[in-house]
Amino acid sequence: MKRIAFLATIAATLIGASVPAIAQTITLHGASQFGDDHPFTQGLLKFQELVKQYYGKPINFVLHKSSELGLEKDYFAYMNQGISVDYAIVSPAHMATFAKAAPFIDAPFVFRDHEQMNKVIAQDVLKPIADEIAQKADVLLIGYGGGGVRNIFANKPVHNMAELKGLKIRVQGAPIWTRTFSAAGMAPTVIAYNEIYNGIQTGVIQSGENEAAGVEQMKFYEVGPNLVLTQHAISIRPICFSGKTLRRLPPDLQAAIRKAGTEAGNWERQLESSSDTTILQAMEKAGKLKLVKFDEREKLRASMEPVLQTYAKEIGADAIYARISAIKSAHGPVRKLLDWLYRGLQGLLTLLIALLIVPVTLQIVARFTDWIPNYIWTEEMARFCLIWIIMIGASVAVRDGTHFDVDVLPQPRTLAGEAISRMVVHSAILVVALIFLAFGWRFTQFGYDQSSELTGLNMSVIHVAWPFAGFTWLVFLAEKFYDDIQLLKAGQGRVHGAG
Repeated sequence: MKRIAFLATIAATLIGASVPAIAQTITLHGASQFGDDHPFTQGLLKFQELVKQYYGKPINFVLHKSSELGLEKDYFAYMNQGISVDYAIVSPAHMATFAKAAPFIDAPFVFRDHEQMNKVIAQDVLKPIADEIAQKADVLLIGYGGGGVRNIFANKPVHNMAELKGLKIRVQGAPIWTRTFSAAGMAPTVIAYNEIYNGIQTGVIQSGENEAAGVEQMKFYEVGPNLVLTQHAISIRPICFSGKTLRRLPPDLQAAIRKAGTEAGNWERQLESSSDTTILQAMEKAGKLKLVKFDEREKLRASMEPVLQTYAKEIGADAIYARISAIKSAHGPVRKLLDWLYRGLQGLLTLLIALLIVPVTLQIVARFTDWIPNYIWTEEMARFCLIWIIMIGASVAVRDGTHFDVDVLPQPRTLAGEAISRMVVHSAILVVALIFLAFGWRFTQFGYDQSSELTGLNMSVIHVAWPFAGFTWLVFLAEKFYDDIQLLKAGQGRVHGAG
């Protein structure tokens, strides 16, 4: 009897222990202002998909769409408190309470084009703002979506600055939007996003400004059928995650969320930027709106530029603005040639990786089956492909700044200090590039009189990868040093201006 009771106790203990294990499947809640077709919603769905992939364990997601839990400002407040919403895409305008510089990264004419914005994100220029938001709001910016070009939609056509004057327009709540649009002669007013439609319909305002996807989803074209192509801003929309929620999660899930956030942001940004023109053309073809050419975009930018500079200093964003400006400087024929070279190297790298698959696959199949002969030359070809992949990959890394850095210098606290720090790193790469170029050329000459034993290839074809890498590093380093000098000048100007 005692034995039966003992076994029953063990069984009850095991059953009781299994109940919480079953109940511990984590559920995370997200929120989007928009429906299924909007890039923001699709970006969050992509984020969920990637988290599941990288976590590899059961996890549930509930995405509340179509403003079910309010607007973006509400989502951010919920994440700050650690309730209701764990993740969402939120406009930087709603982060101003915790970081005054946050709305500035979404301000008019801060980014020149998508390429510049992508470089700013890749180089982690926005990290100081993200760190401040994480510290003060306890909300993490784990990725950056957006990429939509913002235009004005109005109940009347607007072609130039004269017709823009006095236009009653709804703008976002951050002060930078009111100040820049006022400087351009418009009459901006701040109203809730979901009140824009009624505002135009009742005559409170005449216009608003938004990306193509927003105009379509919110049906702004019904009250503002004139889409004025001012192209005054490229939106940036961080994927946010509640810090309070994240700390309660297992470490491996935290890592999966951070990785998925970065990749989902890049994915959403590409989706939105590539669909802008398609959406506008489709709406025009359907007779929903008329695309109106704005003839004085440069004058519009010039009217807002002094306000941007002044405001950046007021809120302490001048260092970030200087870094962004340095990245966008000198975007002329030389930069375009470097872009072509960079894209060519990326294409060549992809081709070599595809070619590498062929000999490696042959080796595997020949080793474990009798279907094909055991080719000896495949090992040599794989080795040659790998050498070129390494050298070209290193060149690509130098251009986009994804090579490994070892921090041996103190963290710079000023813009000029950061420029000098970057110069030190680039100088070290320069030394290696010169060694590869000089000694690599001798290595190539040495290989000219030799041939591969198995494939018969002239060895100079392989040896030339070393001087080729050194040369491309030098070319891309010239661009890096130029940007470093611009950053140094901006930092010195900031110090002089502060005095």
